[in-house]
Amino acid sequence: ATNAVTADKLAPGAVTGPALAAGAVVSNLAPGAVTSDLLAPGAARANLNLGGNQNVDLGHGDFASVSVFGGVEVVGAVQIYDDLLVDEEIYVDGVIVANGGIGTTGLAVTGDITYVGTLTDISDARLKDLGAPFTAGLDTIAKIEPLHYRFKLGNALGAPSDAVHVGVSAQALQAALPEAVVQRSDGYLGVSQEPVLWALVNAVKELQAENEALRDRVESLEADRP
Repeated sequence: ATNAVTADKLAPGAVTGPALAAGAVVSNLAPGAVTSDLLAPGAARANLNLGGNQNVDLGHGDFASVSVFGGVEVVGAVQIYDDLLVDEEIYVDGVIVANGGIGTTGLAVTGDITYVGTLTDISDARLKDLGAPFTAGLDTIAKIEPLHYRFKLGNALGAPSDAVHVGVSAQALQAALPEAVVQRSDGYLGVSQEPVLWALVNAVKELQAENEALRDRVESLEADRP
């Protein structure tokens, strides 16, 4: 095939041949060994394991988009100029720079996410089976106790322990607002902030109703004055 993958472009032990076959697993790559014009359509349809802190540059060849039916695990940096579609999870110990889109059923990040743009949830009523109203409000918000914390040194998830964060204990939040707590596949608890946001909306509505009731009472008392 044109622009074939050859041994002189890959480190010892790497996959060689005219192109990467469907289901191939690539490993032990030299820095800069994989570029988009070296991958045939349908290649890399399993796990793509990259070690050695090298970069993977996608989007400069004829195949600007990469679809992976499996997982992507990268130690280094990923720079994407078009779309990256992954059918399972993306694990990155480094940096993702995306000038296109990243589509995946799971994205695990240890560190900070910096973005320019908008995070958008799909929320069209035509896609939903609508249920009962969500009624958590002021009483629920009053039970949530924000605190400062650090991750434990050497914690099981590898979260950095040097920074001080503001948040909650998932176990404490679960007692006040169970909808806001999810159990991960590894058994640890995570927090979804969306239920807290909607509880705050309800709390504001309750405060508004109380304020209007007090205003009406004050106006009534003033009207009764001689």
